Amino acid sequence: MKICVIGDSGVGKTSLIQKYTNQHTILKKTTLAAEFSCKDISLLSQPTRLHIWETSGDKTFQALTPAFFNGADACVIVYQANSRKSVESVLHWKAFFEETVSTVNMPVAVVANKTDLGCQYGALEAQKYLHKHCKRSNMKYFETNSEDLDEISHIFQEVAEEAFKLSRLYQMSPEYETRSETDTSLPSPIFKAN
Repeated sequence: MKICVIGDSGVGKTSLIQKYTNQHTILKKTTLAAEFSCKDISLLSQPTRLHIWETSGDKTFQALTPAFFNGADACVIVYQANSRKSVESVLHWKAFFEETVSTVNMPVAVVANKTDLGCQYGALEAQKYLHKHCKRSNMKYFETNSEDLDEISHIFQEVAEEAFKLSRLYQMSPEYETRSETDTSLPSPIFKAN
């Protein structure tokens, strides 16, 4: 199962993924284009490998990032909770992702990271608006920081379960059954032997 993790540069995407996949590093670096990690989990009693693709939030690499979105089963948009600019960029990231991938049968989750750092003036109001927008748009909303392994694990588990359920419902729909097996626009297979 492929999960894309996107958001502005410096919001802590790499830290969340490294904490979740047990990759510990002292050196913090900027992601160039994209990075890839795996994590084996149990998903509804089925062993599953999550392929977590993190794309760079740096504008220099934005022309390259849509290539990494193809075949995604879910999208996680991360923003920095204490930055109004970062909060306001979430809807831009969602639109940017949707330019490449249809999110009709795909969960999109929003993650407020660095919640342990307090809030900048104006960020709290923007966050409240974003939280309401997520509810209206059926996007899951989470709050965490890169040290909270339990919450980070919960986020990825819930997103993966939702992707699985949506994929199974789609595969049972008449639209899926009438398409050719060679149609490359179909969502990627959820369960692959690894």
